[in-house]
Amino acid sequence: MSIDEISHHPILFAILVQMGCGHMILDFAKFIKDDSLAETLNYDRIIDRLKEVFIGPPEKYKKGGFEAVTRDFDNRRWAFCPAMNILQMTEAHIEENHILPVFSSKAINEKGGTANVRHFKTQDDLVGDFGFKAALKRSETPDPDFGNYYEFAVKTFDPDIMLEFGEFDLDEYLAAKYPPVLNGEFIAFWKSIFQVAETLQRIHELKSEGADGNMQIFSGWHGDIKLDNILRVGNVFKLADFGFTKFKKNENSGPDAAHMLGGTLAYGSPERDKAYREKKPTLHLQTIDT
Repeated sequence: MSIDEISHHPILFAILVQMGCGHMILDFAKFIKDDSLAETLNYDRIIDRLKEVFIGPPEKYKKGGFEAVTRDFDNRRWAFCPAMNILQMTEAHIEENHILPVFSSKAINEKGGTANVRHFKTQDDLVGDFGFKAALKRSETPDPDFGNYYEFAVKTFDPDIMLEFGEFDLDEYLAAKYPPVLNGEFIAFWKSIFQVAETLQRIHELKSEGADGNMQIFSGWHGDIKLDNILRVGNVFKLADFGFTKFKKNENSGPDAAHMLGGTLAYGSPERDKAYREKKPTLHLQTIDT
């Protein structure tokens, strides 16, 4: 194989050379159409080809034959597959053996009642998709050993959910930071808090255009307003954890009601265990503010 031909299969060639099987590149390349090696490969056809061309495998694979060559290749190829390289993860074909390109993975805390959350870090040069880079850009941080990296959170569901990483929740933020003193600090702090209230307002009255073009209105309840679920992301507060959120189509002119299961009792109103109006979560927010 010429240098030009090798340049069309750099990952394949690198793996085979690492195995001591660089001379087999033509025979592997004949049956591999995906240069990223992310697709499932037909190893039976590759094995048949190797048996036709070579008397036997290299010495270290003698015991297992050409089957051992393909097994070792399959184990090694996952380190080269871009498992997390696009923003729309539903378009990615991620298999169990994929090696995620992260250099740090830690549990954030055990406050959540519905799922576990982990904090991930990935080097910025391992994220090639521009849309994905733009979504993670705010979290870019320098590291003396790994260079610039992005950080995000992953919440365990089926499938898992990637989230922005919040350095503090509101409770931790108030405990760790000095209170605002200057006018500008007061204004910036409360503007950020009011953004949470604006988010609640949009949940309480969600407008959505139906397939027929008519506007539909849904009454919504977050269902779990508490300090732990207001996160500091960058320099703003954001409402998080919609695990108990519920929406109901508003079919009358008056306020709607719904029974909520789960959620947080500590900041709930007295009628927490009964059906209540969608405006009540505002009382929870007022309790936090005071």
